[in-house]
Amino acid sequence: MQRSLFHWCKISFSFGVLACSGKLAVLSEPVDGAPTDIGSDSPVTGSLASCPDLAPDYTDLDAPHAQLIDCGVCTCDAGQPTCTPQECKPLETMGRCPENSDSVPEALAARAAIVGSTLFLDVKGYGGCGRTDFRPCYVQPEQSTVASQSLYPRRATIRVLNPTLPSDCDKVAFQSLQIGLRTLLEFKSEEGNLVDSNFGMAAVGELNCQDMWLLASNQLYYQLEKLGPGSDSYAACDTDADCFTGDYLPSCASGCFAGGMNQATFAALKPEIERIDTEICAPLAEQCQPEPGGCSPSSTTCRNGRCAQRP
Repeated sequence: MQRSLFHWCKISFSFGVLACSGKLAVLSEPVDGAPTDIGSDSPVTGSLASCPDLAPDYTDLDAPHAQLIDCGVCTCDAGQPTCTPQECKPLETMGRCPENSDSVPEALAARAAIVGSTLFLDVKGYGGCGRTDFRPCYVQPEQSTVASQSLYPRRATIRVLNPTLPSDCDKVAFQSLQIGLRTLLEFKSEEGNLVDSNFGMAAVGELNCQDMWLLASNQLYYQLEKLGPGSDSYAACDTDADCFTGDYLPSCASGCFAGGMNQATFAALKPEIERIDTEICAPLAEQCQPEPGGCSPSSTTCRNGRCAQRP
């Protein structure tokens, strides 16, 4: 039985670099991973070509796309984006992906965050010409690989379809989505009420102790990824006082985190640690002991302009 996310992927931060040892215990579905490059088959056309921020394609899958407005439509006017904000849609309930949707392009997705059973996601794609431009959906279990459904938690692939063709709509739409994930209940198992996905784990029911450990660790992992381990902003320092030394795990998460974080990064991480403690750890604190394992906090030093673990 898999007891912790960190049994699959031990996360450590040494000299500001994210390192994983071992292999993930769940495999990808046929259409898994980061959203597809929707510009590959449908290159940017017309006036959009002269506004790089409006190009709905990118080569660095780890870099967030330009989210010019929370929700609305943008066009390119003499090389400058012109945007019309719109009211963001309310929470959507996500259903199964339609049959034969494998060929439908996907929106570019960034800044994903799962809180409870809600996915918060910024998307960008062709749209704004009076059509339904973004359609969140999930690949049904029967179309997933056997391996992805044989371990706990089972894995669902979430897609945000962007069926609008650039040849029909020379505009780019932006949308900050809130997507309800309760429909992923068909992926739950007898072991608990967690479902894994390409955007992280979601709670689709009441948590048990194993779920608590897994979810707290998983959500911290995704938050740390957003802060860019290895980037200058993550670890830059002038003196030892710029580097954070201490325990920055939520009370019920497990794993070993070592060095590489400056004080500014910890300040950005702290609200998420507090949220995980309050929403995930605290409700089960009396009946679930912290999972054994992990390591003691290590001290850090400023070495060559970067925070690093002391030898």
